[in-house]
Amino acid sequence: MRNLVILCAGSRMINGRPLFLMKHPDGKLIAEKAIEGIFPENYDRIIYVVLEEIDQKFGAGSRILNSIGKKYPVELVRLCGSTSGPAETVYQTIKKADIEGQLSIRDSHSYISLSEDLAGNFVAGLDLIGYEKTVDNLRSKSFIVLNEQKQILDVVEKRFCSDVISSGLYGFKQTADFIMAYDKLSTHDYPIQKLYVSHIISYLIGYSRRVFHCVAISEFEDWASPSSWMRIQKKYATYFLELETVCGTEMPYDENVINLLRRASRNGCCFIAYTSDIDVNISRLLDYMHEQKINVLQIVTGCTASKVKAIINTRELLEETVLEG
Repeated sequence: MRNLVILCAGSRMINGRPLFLMKHPDGKLIAEKAIEGIFPENYDRIIYVVLEEIDQKFGAGSRILNSIGKKYPVELVRLCGSTSGPAETVYQTIKKADIEGQLSIRDSHSYISLSEDLAGNFVAGLDLIGYEKTVDNLRSKSFIVLNEQKQILDVVEKRFCSDVISSGLYGFKQTADFIMAYDKLSTHDYPIQKLYVSHIISYLIGYSRRVFHCVAISEFEDWASPSSWMRIQKKYATYFLELETVCGTEMPYDENVINLLRRASRNGCCFIAYTSDIDVNISRLLDYMHEQKINVLQIVTGCTASKVKAIINTRELLEETVLEG
């Protein structure tokens, strides 16, 4: 039996709503994006862990089941209150859901993509040396210490000790190993106030001679901090493109401009192009943009020549605009 547990009980809030219930810019629920790239179809059970209070206030359970339950064997575990840390959250979930067999644990604060399905004892890691994009708030990450064979020597919380960080996906060949390690670390012999999954793995490596491997991920998209969340919003932004000013009036457009628009489209942006010209052949221009692999959703003609362009996305802004006019 293969089990996947997704931790949503400690999810941070954005504008008063839990992160895992927000929508990714591509339209999917964050709770779904968190498992999208890790072969969720290969699990026998997919168990989301939420707080009962959050479920009652935001309808978390029904949203997850309605959005993801049609695709995968999704279950929900509701916890009565906050736990002392991620390890206790997993432990309570194992007990409540009677989990046995292989166990994978996934946080809900990032998207990762695997090149192959993973099983057994593992941690999915991100090598910062080879990763070209920005990773925010490294102080909050766990760092993986490896030997030359990519076997894990230790996983250390929030202390810079290697070039590889955990991407928030952990695997255990046997759920019983997790239970045993948690029970040991919960005694007075180990005065750890907040138990992380990394502590469980460290114990199993150091005291039970379990072998864990680090597996590299092929893509990583972090949502854990306000700055990283805003970066994702900008990456997938919708831009309004004034054709005369940016591109000119005649096709083909300047190659430098085309390359920039193509690159932005490849990164996830889309464009709504507009012009004051009413005689533009919209169909021909759209075909040209798509041939250049530029993600133009629509072309609007006959706009005013005014350089003031504004988006009205609240009623308050509508009232201000009308009153000021």
